[in-house]
Amino acid sequence: MAALVVVGAGVGVGMAVGSTPVADEMNMGSHSADQNVAGAQGVGKKRRKESGKKKAGAKAVDPAKQAWAHKYGLDRSTMPDLAPASTASAQQQAAATDLLVRTRTAAAQYADVDRARAAGYDLLAKVKAAEKKMPRLTKAMQRIDADGVPADRNMPMMHVGNKANKSDGKVLDPSAPETLMYGYEGDGHWMLMGVMYTAAESYPQAPPDPGGPITRWHYHNKSGGQGLMMHIFFVPGNDLAHAYAADLKG
Repeated sequence: MAALVVVGAGVGVGMAVGSTPVADEMNMGSHSADQNVAGAQGVGKKRRKESGKKKAGAKAVDPAKQAWAHKYGLDRSTMPDLAPASTASAQQQAAATDLLVRTRTAAAQYADVDRARAAGYDLLAKVKAAEKKMPRLTKAMQRIDADGVPADRNMPMMHVGNKANKSDGKVLDPSAPETLMYGYEGDGHWMLMGVMYTAAESYPQAPPDPGGPITRWHYHNKSGGQGLMMHIFFVPGNDLAHAYAADLKG
């Protein structure tokens, strides 16, 4: 399946391909565009001419933070999509399962977008902003509204950040994930797909990795390679390899 991925806060858009169910009893889509947070949409002639020039307002790369991210994280462009659950010890697998279950349980309330907005995750505002910047998002949603989810599962997905949670001193806290992930099902309905944790509050120390090789942090060179993130998808059966995937591809 393919998923049009929109990332917030700071809306970026990208495409991902996959075929793994990431929600109970329904295949929803996949994700691989958190690298687009720093404005990775629209590459027109003007932007190509300006490549190599520092974008106005762009966040400067901090060499120390970049070194930190590269020390404790994996390069998203080269890491395996699925988490190597079989290489983890029984203790690590148990810890990864515990984190997944606690995260899923705590985030369940945010399936209600009104409750999510009240908690600081404003999905509808992100959708509105994204539609202005990315017309193809609106078109993709309209196609699903009119014809239902297509056979190729080409569906929009939205990342919705919580500003307060990004500076609350917590890392891998199921009660306060930095970002929620939603997939569009049609008729204005967005389904909660999972969360994305970030590790900025761990700097300069090593971020927690209770599941060893399963709970992998990764960085994106396209956005400076100085931030660490981890996905947890709410997959059927709590399959660890897919729950902790970087990009669900089956």
